[in-house]
Amino acid sequence: MADSNHPPLSKADLERIIAERGEMFSRELVRSNDRFEDRIRELSVVRRVVDALKHIQDARKVFEGIIDTIIDETNAENCSLMLLDWETNGLVVKAARSQTDAATRYYGERDPEGHSFEKGEGIAGLVAERGEAISILDIAGDPRFVEATQATGPIRSLLCVPLLIDGEVIGVVNMSHPQPEAFTDEDRRLMVLIADQVAIALHSVQLFDHTLQINNVLETEVQKATEDLRRANEALQEEMAERKKTEQERIHTQRLRVAGELSAGISHNLNNILIGIMGPAQFLQRATDDPKLLREINDIYTSAIRARDLVHRLHLSTRSTQEDELRSVAVNTAVQEAVQKTSPRWKDEPEARGITNEVLTDLGDVPPIQGTESELSDIFINLIFNAVDAMSEGGTITISTKTVEEGVQIVVRDTGAGMDEETRRRVFEPFFTTKVDIGSGLGLSTVYGTVTRWRGTIEVESEPGKGTTFSIRFPAWIEEEVQEEEAVTVRQVRRAKLLIVEDNELVCEILDRLLSVNHEVEVALDGRGVLERFSPGYCDVALIDLGLPGMPGDQVAQQMQQVDPSVVTVLITGWNLDENDRRATLFDFRIQKPFDDLDKVMDVVAQAVELHDARFEKRK
Repeated sequence: MADSNHPPLSKADLERIIAERGEMFSRELVRSNDRFEDRIRELSVVRRVVDALKHIQDARKVFEGIIDTIIDETNAENCSLMLLDWETNGLVVKAARSQTDAATRYYGERDPEGHSFEKGEGIAGLVAERGEAISILDIAGDPRFVEATQATGPIRSLLCVPLLIDGEVIGVVNMSHPQPEAFTDEDRRLMVLIADQVAIALHSVQLFDHTLQINNVLETEVQKATEDLRRANEALQEEMAERKKTEQERIHTQRLRVAGELSAGISHNLNNILIGIMGPAQFLQRATDDPKLLREINDIYTSAIRARDLVHRLHLSTRSTQEDELRSVAVNTAVQEAVQKTSPRWKDEPEARGITNEVLTDLGDVPPIQGTESELSDIFINLIFNAVDAMSEGGTITISTKTVEEGVQIVVRDTGAGMDEETRRRVFEPFFTTKVDIGSGLGLSTVYGTVTRWRGTIEVESEPGKGTTFSIRFPAWIEEEVQEEEAVTVRQVRRAKLLIVEDNELVCEILDRLLSVNHEVEVALDGRGVLERFSPGYCDVALIDLGLPGMPGDQVAQQMQQVDPSVVTVLITGWNLDENDRRATLFDFRIQKPFDDLDKVMDVVAQAVELHDARFEKRK
């Protein structure tokens, strides 16, 4: 039923109202569709910014993705991304691009082309300082614009947006266009909308890069620490090896010292025994002209001399000081002679048992060394014998010589059974041997003693089943003028009173027989007893043994000189004392047992008589 207060609408009115309502709905629909498209666009831009983060391990790609998105989705023709440097607190251009660029320009860490400037400098500096966006429709004449700080150009309009994390500026997005008023409200709204996402993305990249730098620094430090630790470990290993070597040398030295004391005692006793052979032999030589008898006597004397030399070398093998009068020795000649002398041992005897040995030589042109022929020959003989004993089933011995560093190197190598480490370490110890029922264990010890006494070095390399190599080095001989030893002429002196203090009766007998011809001789078997009756003028010369019962000979000599300053003391000893040995310095003269030349003994006594007479005259 129609309302009586309102007349019914005409058809035309209805059509008009419907048309107006339709237009209104249509406009609203268009606005809603535009807003929807804007939201879709915004979401798309945000998604592209977020997608750039998937390349967080590659900062270049993240910056490229963000700049590409901004240029594609806004009116910006130029865009640059700037971040605050955590150390300098200044803005640094990290990436930039214009629409004419083929690709985004990325400036990595410490890139010299990346522009930088302080907060408050230029538009970007002001945005970083204030934390607020700045939009300039036309920068012409704007004093805030600093062209040098921009990554691209030319520029008329500009939009600069801060990047904030928890209210703190971390950087800016700088957008520009060559035309004025290029940026729309939609551009500004879109940049404000995505600024947070861009800030998060770039801050994440910045954190990742910073973490990566720290990691690289840590890796570098770890590598450095590892290298330092490796070097320290190597140094420690070297020090431990050196200490072990030093300890082994100390033990070796102690063993040599003990062996030296033992050999010194043996040498002393053997020298006393040899006096009983050499003394009578020389008396017989003086007493007969029979050629046949003299030949036999000479054989006895020569054998005694060889025994004396052997005893001397035994003692010297345990000493490091040089006590022999050394001379120039040809190494290659000694090698050849040793090979020939030992051929029965390395060739004839093994061949009789069906075993074949071979000795090869490779002798270079080497200078002579300082030594003695007999001892150098003994070195090679001992090394050859040692090699033969190691080659129970046959093999090859190679001896080579060459010049090295102003010296001579000698290498003796065999293909025998070799040695384990324990044996190799102890091989030069006196009396050490791995041989059963053969050898004394003194061969290689004697070699070591001779080599070191001649200021040489010897090393041994060996492994079980791989043979043994001895490497010896000697300094080259330095030529010196050698004076030939003149024959001893016994000087004639007055008949003097001689006192022999010696506990070996055989030595006393030899000296008494020799000296009583020209002098008055008294014999005493101990020092303490003779001191009880000693007084000034008791004797002119006292010949005193070093090793006496009750009181050593050096103390006897010292007390005699205190009682009678004119008395002359002569040390007679079988001990091999150094020249600077304090005991030897207490005596005026020294005669070494076993008296290989009785004329020398007589001449030393004659010199002692002359010295006594000179002292006596001086004291008058």
